[in-house]
Amino acid sequence: MLPKGKGVVNKTGLNFYKSLIDELLRSGIDPWVCLYHYDLPQALQDEGGWANQNIIQYFADYAELMGRELGDKVRRWVILNEPRFCALTAPGAENLELYLKVSHNLQLAQGKAVQVLRDVSQNFQIGTIVDLDAVHPISDAEKDRKAADNLDEFYHRWYIDPLFKGAYPPLARKIGLKPDQQDLDLIKQPLDFLGVNCYMRFLATHDPSNPVTEARRVKKRTPTTEMAGKSIRTGCTKC
Repeated sequence: MLPKGKGVVNKTGLNFYKSLIDELLRSGIDPWVCLYHYDLPQALQDEGGWANQNIIQYFADYAELMGRELGDKVRRWVILNEPRFCALTAPGAENLELYLKVSHNLQLAQGKAVQVLRDVSQNFQIGTIVDLDAVHPISDAEKDRKAADNLDEFYHRWYIDPLFKGAYPPLARKIGLKPDQQDLDLIKQPLDFLGVNCYMRFLATHDPSNPVTEARRVKKRTPTTEMAGKSIRTGCTKC
């Protein structure tokens, strides 16, 4: 609907989704709209993608447009799908500083989108989706238990603590992340629901060579799905 991610609206694209929503309603299906599921316009990626702070306002403008154009027939809105994977795939998994910047901008954009949708209609039900998997230590050793806690903080609480507590988890202090209180207030917007995707469990062990979590994920010896194998390979190698 926004080929360049901002500016001129593609009316043909917008009308397609309006027609789709009408068809859903005629079939007795309540439409839920997800605003972002890894589909960033190339024009915005060329400007730096989620690492460019301007994208926060671009995303808010997009959310407002959708709310105004579709809000007469759509009541339930999902802001982001799995921001952790968005942050991993946007800058890749090799640059921790870039990953953290993208992660923070995603959460700021989410907060601003919630605000503008609330301004469009107080009748909207607004939420977001995170992926939360179980993280278990490979042994009962204290260092492995701490490793599992650290991975859980970085993989999962990194995206739910700011949302519900208005602060990043304790691991942020080790990294040296000190976000402005204004940013944290923007991220911590009241939601009507939280979607949770749970795919697998992680096995964690102590690894002092990792500068952030002092942990690494252990490949399982038991049979796994293809997705579980891919997940091991696509984790943040600096985290």
